[in-house]
Amino acid sequence: PPVSTPPAVATQLSDAFVTHARVVENGGVHEFQLRLDPPELGEVKVRVLAMGDRIEARLMVSDDAVKRLIESQLPELRQRLEAAGVSVPKFDVTSGGGGGANAGGGWE
Repeated sequence: PPVSTPPAVATQLSDAFVTHARVVENGGVHEFQLRLDPPELGEVKVRVLAMGDRIEARLMVSDDAVKRLIESQLPELRQRLEAAGVSVPKFDVTSGGGGGANAGGGWE
């Protein structure tokens, strides 16, 4: 068929993580944005924190539907990252759809 299906969200995220993980390995905080495909999924803001040998990732998405989609693919995302030698034991996924006290989580 002429319409090509975009890669799974887990694939898109893991590719971006692997690209940026090399920067993070030296410690500190690294932020980047990723526009997902298809475009209706919107943009993901990613904040990666490296503390010693621990890496945490926070993903901020536009709405709850995208949040649920990413959460459903976290096991695959972790597998892909570990296969690439990047271990991210903790993922926080939040959606910033409605405003509210912690929308944006204080890092916009």
